[in-house]
Amino acid sequence: MHDVRGASQSNTGSYAVELASSAALTIYSDVDGDVNRERVRYRLVNGTVTRGTTKPTGSPASYLDANESIQTMVRSVATATTRFDYFDGSYMGTTSPLTVPVDHSRVRFIRFTIAVDKDPSLPPAAITMTGSAVVRSLKDNF
Repeated sequence: MHDVRGASQSNTGSYAVELASSAALTIYSDVDGDVNRERVRYRLVNGTVTRGTTKPTGSPASYLDANESIQTMVRSVATATTRFDYFDGSYMGTTSPLTVPVDHSRVRFIRFTIAVDKDPSLPPAAITMTGSAVVRSLKDNF
């Protein structure tokens, strides 16, 4: 969730959160420490979570899909219980997430729940993990 904490306006001036859906998240964050914000896309597709990063190129800057570097983060994902949830600045730990489709300009806090089960027909049951983070550059409930 380090990428989420550091999300901020892109090199093109785009909002820190570009896409917020139950199966995908696209943000801009300086993930490699070079001062430029990369486009970072997390996606759940066919039981696999991937992370794609795209460096900005050119002047003016642009993010070219052809330059995206994709890594597999998690395999054997139980898709029925895996999801991204989004919350606004009023989130205090117990409120419901924003409804889908999410207005990405309202997102301040992101929670990712993932269930992994290599073989659902065999024990043990799926292992469920949750991670969450505040988008620091968007925090408005000081």
